[in-house]
Amino acid sequence: TQIARVADPYASLPFPSIGECIDADQRLQQAEATLWPGTYCSGITVKASSRVNLMPGVYVLVDGPLRVDSGATLCGEEVMIAFTGKMATLQLYSNATVTLTSPKSGTYRNIQFFGDRQDSKQSLWATVIGDSKLNIDGAMYFPTQHVWLAGGSIINVNSPSYAIVTKKLWVQDNTVLNVTRENKRNLEVTEAARFEFNARLVQ
Repeated sequence: TQIARVADPYASLPFPSIGECIDADQRLQQAEATLWPGTYCSGITVKASSRVNLMPGVYVLVDGPLRVDSGATLCGEEVMIAFTGKMATLQLYSNATVTLTSPKSGTYRNIQFFGDRQDSKQSLWATVIGDSKLNIDGAMYFPTQHVWLAGGSIINVNSPSYAIVTKKLWVQDNTVLNVTRENKRNLEVTEAARFEFNARLVQ
């Protein structure tokens, strides 16, 4: 409250190009798998008890979420995940674990998640609930989506620049959100402006 709206710090960042679709559905059922950068139509679903590793690069999810289910694990180094189209968002449920770092160079340096600005007509929610764990080293950029963190989850977001850009941020229940601004990887990024502001608790 009592502070002016901040301009979108990533407004000039282009959305990545959409390529030929990769089908991952059959590889992620209670198994260990490695995925490579590219365009994943209908999204990526990591089902219960699976372990999936993402190779470095840009992943574009079209018309579907990145969904990590009960007890599943997703990890990757120097990864950027973009979302566009119907139901394209982040979904972590029931003790899921996701640990990622963002690219160290290039167009998407320090960007971990990128929601398409053209999806503003949808009501999309990036969701981390049910004792899930999200650990990212890069910015969570969902300019037209809500980010909902709930159900006793633990979210660790590190970014030497802006950490979370979203339409609205919801933190509920016994959830823990840790935001740090360390630059251990020596990224060349513009330091985010610092603000002092009032806060209020809404029940």
